[in-house]
Amino acid sequence: MFKQALSKNYEGKLVEIKNLFNLNEKNIDASQLLMKFNSDLETYNSSQNTEFDREIMYFDAQTFIPSGKFVFFAWGEKINSKEFPYIDNYARTIYQRVVQMGKNAVFVYKKEKTKNWCEEHLQFAAPLQMGKYKHAISHSTKKAFEQIPPVCIAYE
Repeated sequence: MFKQALSKNYEGKLVEIKNLFNLNEKNIDASQLLMKFNSDLETYNSSQNTEFDREIMYFDAQTFIPSGKFVFFAWGEKINSKEFPYIDNYARTIYQRVVQMGKNAVFVYKKEKTKNWCEEHLQFAAPLQMGKYKHAISHSTKKAFEQIPPVCIAYE
């Protein structure tokens, strides 16, 4: 899907894709797995051992420096600060670093929620999300990359 979205205007350009968690799982946004990540991130900044290898699974959110001109956020809409406070803090730190560095923060969001609400609550649609909005999210992601630099687009 990203290959199709980037093929027209970004041909020949280097694009780096990073995952919030470096785990290749089919259902990475399942609540049970997110609970594991949340408890792991609770011990991440301490001297305690984490369940997942900290060098492989996570990158230091405090010193994260994106190398491009824009960052496309697409970690989904299941992370909320009440249920997963440590994931929310980790993701919020990454998002704030990108904004502080003056990078263009781009994402696809649900039209009813508004762009500002999504930025405040870190709710960025995942293009590979299953369900009734899959096609709408994929279409909006492609539309976001029709411009250089890409822009935030709502899906319906």
